[in-house]
Amino acid sequence: MRQEKLKELKVGLKKQQLMFSKVLQESEAAVHASYVLSELIAKHSKPFSEGDFIKKCLIKAGEIVCPGNLKSFQTISLSRNTVAERITDLAANLSGQIKAK
Repeated sequence: MRQEKLKELKVGLKKQQLMFSKVLQESEAAVHASYVLSELIAKHSKPFSEGDFIKKCLIKAGEIVCPGNLKSFQTISLSRNTVAERITDLAANLSGQIKAK
């Protein structure tokens, strides 16, 4: 009886740990997508406010293509301030790489 209870508790613990790691992976993916899209905005010399338009487009596409994962698209931060911060981070990273050489 104790062995069965122990197995139940272990399975429950694994499920909880898996849930937390899944949330962390989704969060990291949203931040990565934000950086990639901000880089594209900068490379094409678009205004930082284009991020909001891109996010609306992504959400609409997500509603059609994969409605079950719509929340993933909604968590991508592409506000004007966020895009500006991401581009500043990317520029600082490039400057650091050049100085390191």
